[in-house]
Amino acid sequence: MNYKMQFTFAALGLLLPATAQANDSVSVMDEVVVTAAKTETQRRDVVNSIITIDSLDIEESTAVSFGELLANETGIDWRTYGDYGGASSTLQMRGMASDETMVLINGVPLNSPSLGSADVSNIPLNNIERIEIVKGSGSLLYGSGAMAGVINIITKNPEQEAPTMKLASSYGTNDTYTLSLQHSMFIWQDFGYFLSANHKAGDGARDNSQLNHNDASLKLLLDKGKNFKASLYGQYLDRDFGIPGFDPPDGAAAPNVNYPFYNNEVTSLLDHGGDNNGQLIFEIDSNPLEWLEVNIQADLTDMKAYTYQRYNYNGQGIKSWINNEVWGVEANIDLKPLEGLNVLMGSSYKHHDWRTLSVDLDNSGNETTESSNKAKINTKGTYLEARYNFLKKVSFLAGIRHESHSTFGNINLPHYGVVLSPNETTNIKINNGKHFMAPTPNDLFWPETAWARGNPDLSPQTGWHSDITIEKAMLDNSLFLNLSYFDWNTKGKITWAPNPAFNNKWTPTNMNSSEGRGYEAGITYDPSEKLTIGIDYTYTDAHDTLATGTRKAQNQAAHRAKLHLIYRWDSGLQATTTFRYTGERHFFRSNGDLTPTDTIEDFISTDLKLEKQVKENWKVSLLAENLFDVKYDTYVSNFYASDYLATFTPVWGRYPGSGLSLSFKIAYEY
Repeated sequence: MNYKMQFTFAALGLLLPATAQANDSVSVMDEVVVTAAKTETQRRDVVNSIITIDSLDIEESTAVSFGELLANETGIDWRTYGDYGGASSTLQMRGMASDETMVLINGVPLNSPSLGSADVSNIPLNNIERIEIVKGSGSLLYGSGAMAGVINIITKNPEQEAPTMKLASSYGTNDTYTLSLQHSMFIWQDFGYFLSANHKAGDGARDNSQLNHNDASLKLLLDKGKNFKASLYGQYLDRDFGIPGFDPPDGAAAPNVNYPFYNNEVTSLLDHGGDNNGQLIFEIDSNPLEWLEVNIQADLTDMKAYTYQRYNYNGQGIKSWINNEVWGVEANIDLKPLEGLNVLMGSSYKHHDWRTLSVDLDNSGNETTESSNKAKINTKGTYLEARYNFLKKVSFLAGIRHESHSTFGNINLPHYGVVLSPNETTNIKINNGKHFMAPTPNDLFWPETAWARGNPDLSPQTGWHSDITIEKAMLDNSLFLNLSYFDWNTKGKITWAPNPAFNNKWTPTNMNSSEGRGYEAGITYDPSEKLTIGIDYTYTDAHDTLATGTRKAQNQAAHRAKLHLIYRWDSGLQATTTFRYTGERHFFRSNGDLTPTDTIEDFISTDLKLEKQVKENWKVSLLAENLFDVKYDTYVSNFYASDYLATFTPVWGRYPGSGLSLSFKIAYEY
């Protein structure tokens, strides 16, 4: 892999002429963000480490999915379960688990209420105006699950100047094609809409890896200016996909002739699933007085997931449906009683209906026993946060949240920090907050079967997250440096394991703890309007403490790095190249193992995109993902082959990463 990377660097060195012209741009320190304080706040006054990605960054990147896009950022690890269209993918931040990172859209969680984590594989990119990533504990403002940080997707608004429209289509490897539409306009002087729709389908790189995906979103906006703004955002997603599993290793038993449910390429030929999700978000924002801002939000989320699974060794199986319906309301008041002082008061309420239905299948696939379960969970959060900026040199933050949960009771969450700004181009941020994650309804109420059961006596996971960040702008703001040190811990981690108290059924308990620390370093350099260079590196040292001892965190790479290059020619041609390095990761086949049973090797992937503006309204692009077709793995797992009833030993294998993928895209916009 090294010689391939060196070759690519050398080729780019020939393409990219040297330049030293400074870029005349607005200081990144004056950037306005909203997620960290739930109101518009200058970046320099926020105690958290922040990453922002705007729509132009998305357009110029090589990413075709939300996970790929964020994999290019410091401290974020994107993981996917294999090389197929419907493979779920998650984000991990600073070595914490995927269910400890909160993903929002317009301030409302996208995380699955029953699983805790967010499947980011189904998030479209073309309706995103901005992404704000706030690292460190976010539990003060966002409650459960915001332990590693918060990723907020802010969708596009219509533009006042003129109607806009964009049509795009692409075709690529494995008969994968996409169609997308965006249209926006103001119907009246202050009322407009932004519409987005996408279709994606493909056969996949392996057997049973097909995908059929459809989504649409609509934002209605009433904009009366600073004094009053109201929006209604709705989105709908429907997708069906095959679930091929991982690659069976050499030597796995041949499929049973009566149940040929796998082959030498995939562990499942029949398994499939689907998602059917909808969301409505209504928001009012008013700033009637210089010292007063009011925000009210109401939301409704409906998530349905379906899976069909057959067991390779005996032909039996299960069909299951999980439905999560959540509605909530939230109100915030931001007061500015004195110069430099902000006081945020807020309250939120969430109601969660959880329902499951499963149907057992006999060895011919016929339905037999049916079982179901349901539960209701309510949460109430009240929070107070004060920020004081003294002479634009020192900014203090202190806050506390009181959370009341219908299952486990109450918890208080303090948060405090300070920002030192010795000059206009330097920020030093110190941040510390308590975080927590409530047990999910799957953890609490999973129906008792021959193999598993939930545990209604669980307590929330709790801990602290601290970091120190230095931000520095240089060379007339053409160079931006970011360096962070982080340290976190989590106690009472909810872990599923065989429990002797329940005949060794898999049961969740608050039995483990974990801790992590590390460094993040990022450099963005724009020496001219033609060239952009980004270099990022993350070191993570995370450990889990089990009943048997301490071990390195599972599936966590200690080293990750990224190099990102963009060059723009006067002719309208643009080249974007991204190199990503992921270090080796360890896997433990048993909850009690302290020594890794498997090591997933490190790898370097390279993506290249060439894009050309043709005439005024047309744009064409050619994208090569994993340009050098590097072979790598993402996860270790097991399945039960045809000889399982004789050996009672599972077969272990690995999910493969995506190989070389080529696609051509054409877009028309005005």
